[in-house]
Amino acid sequence: AAPSRSPGRATLRALYAEYALNAAAWVPHMLFLVDLVARGLGRGIQAGSHYWVLFGLGATVGPILVGHLADRVGFGTALRLAFLVEAGAVAIPALGLGEPWLVLSSVTVGAFVTGTVPLMLGRIGELLPDDPERQKAAWSVATVAFALFQAGAAYGLSFVFAHTGGDYALLFALGAAAMVLALAIDLATAVATRHAATASRH
Repeated sequence: AAPSRSPGRATLRALYAEYALNAAAWVPHMLFLVDLVARGLGRGIQAGSHYWVLFGLGATVGPILVGHLADRVGFGTALRLAFLVEAGAVAIPALGLGEPWLVLSSVTVGAFVTGTVPLMLGRIGELLPDDPERQKAAWSVATVAFALFQAGAAYGLSFVFAHTGGDYALLFALGAAAMVLALAIDLATAVATRHAATASRH
């Protein structure tokens, strides 16, 4: 029985890292999006606040949308798709593609800020079925990892911003890189788990 549980533990540890990286990836939008529009693009604080409203609108519908997605494809696949979409959405402000793309980025990232929580809870439920106590403990660990990485990213990106002459593009590029890393960890863990399961049957 031990070999079958080991891949599950590895997947759970990977999930903690992925959720923590999510927290770091959202920081550029949460801290710097309004400032990017107001000062970086020179449109003023009122225009910047409009993007924060769009971010909030995305957050309102996020759980509903990801819930429908998870119902169709499962929580594991839904998380991978979420990581992929988030990576692109977080990267958009770094690419200077114009206002329509910036609107899309704001709404999309806002949606996943709230939508990722039910995805994570559902994925933990898949990995620890019929074990509410372990599910609760796993969610506690994930939440602590999330909080630590978000706080660290906030300080770290503020430091980077101050020491690069206000390079907004770099901040969003780093956020996108965090999402790509989360996706890579998830895919690598899935492959390793599959190989371990195959080996245990032979």
